[in-house]
This record gives sequence, C-alpha cells and structure tokens, in this order.
Amino acid sequence: MSKINRMRAKSHQRRTAREFRGINIGSLGGIDVYSDRFVIECKVRKSPSFEKFLQQAEKHLHKYKDKIPIAVVHKPNHKYEDDIVLIRLRDFKRILDSSKGTQID
Repeated sequence: MSKINRMRAKSHQRRTAREFRGINIGSLGGIDVYSDRFVIECKVRKSPSFEKFLQQAEKHLHKYKDKIPIAVVHKPNHKYEDDIVLIRLRDFKRILDSSKGTQID
C-alpha cells in the first residue's frame, strides 16, 4: 500500500470514528472503528462496483420519496441471511435517528 493510500485510509477511519462516535482502533488485521453499537471495517476505493447497485435503487426515488434506497447483494451458493446490505451513510443515520432516539452526528 502506498503512502498516499495509507493516509487516505487513516483519514477515512478517523472520519468514520467521528461519525459513529466511536474509537479509531485502525491497526492492520484488526477492526478499524469500534462504537457502542458497531464494529466497523473501513474501505476506500476509487470506483467501487457496488455504487451502481445503489444508483439503480436511487433512480426510483422520485416515485417513492419517503423510502430509503438499499441494495442487497447475494453470493450464489451462500445463505441468504449472509447477504450484504448496502446503504448510504446519510440514510443509515436517518434510520438510527428514528430508532430509540439514538443519534450519530
């Protein structure tokens, strides 16, 4: 990993820790951020392929303004309960804000 990539990753970890009011643990091979409700692995990618999955859900928002777009990714021959749910941070924060009075800034 280049120095620039390491700096970018560390910056992302710090920002994520602030967003979730967590602790930036960020060591190689361990978790990146720990909070009261989550264990968070931070990733930085220039062109993540899953962006297109969310964009496809988002293009329908004009019809469903009160809904939150998500993408559910399933890997063939794996259990559906292990599927991965993708959601934008701003939408995830809306869900947290509306549940049990929990807030993250």
